[in-house]
Amino acid sequence: MQRFLLICLICCLSITSFAQQHTDRYWVYFTDKQFNTFSKQSPEQFLSKASLNRREKQHIPISESDLPVSEYYIQSLENIGVQVYVRSKWLNAVSVIMSDDQMLQVSELPFVNKISRVGRYQILNEQGTPLNDQTFYRKADNTEITGGLGAASNQIEQINLDTLFDIGLSGDSMVIAVLDAGFFGVDTATLFQSFWDKDQILGYHNFPDNNDQVFNIYSGYHGSWVMSVIAGEVTDLFSGSAPNADLYLYRTEIADSEYVVEEDHWLAAAERADSVGADIINSSLGYTVFDDPTQNHTYEDLDGNTTVVTMAADMAASKGILVCNSAGNEGAGAWHYVSMPSDGDSVLSVGGVDTSGIHVGFSGYGPTFDGRLKPNVVALALGSAVLDPNGYINYLSGTSFSSPLLAGACATLWQAYPEATNMQILHAVEQSAHLYDTPNDSMGYGIPNFGKAYALLDSLFPEIDTTVVDTTVDTTIDTTLSSIAIIPLLDGDIFTVILQSLTNREATFAVYNLQGALMHQENVYLNAEMPTTVEMGNKHLYASGIYFLTVRSGRYKQSVKVFIE
Repeated sequence: MQRFLLICLICCLSITSFAQQHTDRYWVYFTDKQFNTFSKQSPEQFLSKASLNRREKQHIPISESDLPVSEYYIQSLENIGVQVYVRSKWLNAVSVIMSDDQMLQVSELPFVNKISRVGRYQILNEQGTPLNDQTFYRKADNTEITGGLGAASNQIEQINLDTLFDIGLSGDSMVIAVLDAGFFGVDTATLFQSFWDKDQILGYHNFPDNNDQVFNIYSGYHGSWVMSVIAGEVTDLFSGSAPNADLYLYRTEIADSEYVVEEDHWLAAAERADSVGADIINSSLGYTVFDDPTQNHTYEDLDGNTTVVTMAADMAASKGILVCNSAGNEGAGAWHYVSMPSDGDSVLSVGGVDTSGIHVGFSGYGPTFDGRLKPNVVALALGSAVLDPNGYINYLSGTSFSSPLLAGACATLWQAYPEATNMQILHAVEQSAHLYDTPNDSMGYGIPNFGKAYALLDSLFPEIDTTVVDTTVDTTIDTTLSSIAIIPLLDGDIFTVILQSLTNREATFAVYNLQGALMHQENVYLNAEMPTTVEMGNKHLYASGIYFLTVRSGRYKQSVKVFIE
């Protein structure tokens, strides 16, 4: 993760302010998985039920890459005195710390395919490191908080995700693994209480330290902000893009240094996410250059097949996981391009725009070295609303926040079509975007429209009865509005709607198609003593498909979904 991408730290400590040691680290790749105690015939021994269900739904067979690394091979390395650090079943390799003499012995083992140097590894005492310097994030002016989405209205409505919220979708039953820096304050902060009240946090782990310390101050705030964009919820003040999704929180970053070893942690966390059954990975992380320049990646490495982290991301996608990754903030810098693993051909790389839909200069550009379009899509990355553990709603900037916005939005969309594959979700999001026919290297396919993506998937997975009008009434939005009944009728060639309310109120009635286009709108007065009839217009004005009938009163809204044959 580049320091510019996530956490800008005060780095003026002297070398005596923390303990450190240097040693050499390598990837040791094995030729096969012989002498394995596990077999493909019993995958329940090494994959969770949720992980197996994901594969079954997407018709993904169990392969040798799912088998753990041979314990016999690992033990053979340890017998030489090699310290095994990360095990990767996907690479069929282990990252190790070893001396030159040990490396010579390992290279002579018959089951070792190759050895690849990772680089210098710095062991730090985190108790001596400084805290996050939040001044990096450009804070937008505070804006008036209105509506059920509150401060998140701009980012939600820009991608037409509120259309899916209106029909009751919110990411239920979807599982997202958040790979990030720390999640300071999530365990105690009032604004994050909803995560615990709804039992949304299924697990957490600190991969650099191999423990569960992810909430301490030394981990940083960044993961806290990111997860709030996905699933935060504060009534009338804030909504994430999948407020009912479940999360695994995985810390993969060493906060105060930048070494290629962090890609190993990312790989380990992605494999864990696969094993526990996550549907989506959000990674607001990127890798390009490091504290040790000899480890730096080059533009030639941005080919989708070279770096460990990109190979891991594409492997996760091959297991049915939708991988969302921030495009990075080096658009105006020396690097200029998207960062790894956004170069993966199966990764949804997310760049950034402002509230007007204009590309923000810091968002990373494409194409990849081999000429592929990146980023895939864009979303709000300038003045994004987040929940802050310090007790307030903050406005921060960076593609670190456009990626989780879309990760959550994809979860909300996927909830409606659980039979869809990860790639069908990804392609529907791409095809819904406003530049799909004219993509470019700064915004990819553009800003997604999740109402349109819903319609695209509906054409693949039609489930609505082909009656003239089929309604689904949502009575969960607000108790005062749930007393309003929205009843569409066909009278000859004219569609009408009857609105029944238990209280007198002024309201606005509107009809939208799945693309979010306004088909009809008028002001109405609802009378508790008698129903109100509204004329939608001639049925020939409406093409066959799904529409949303919406009643707004003040800051509250209620909708029903109808299918017009």
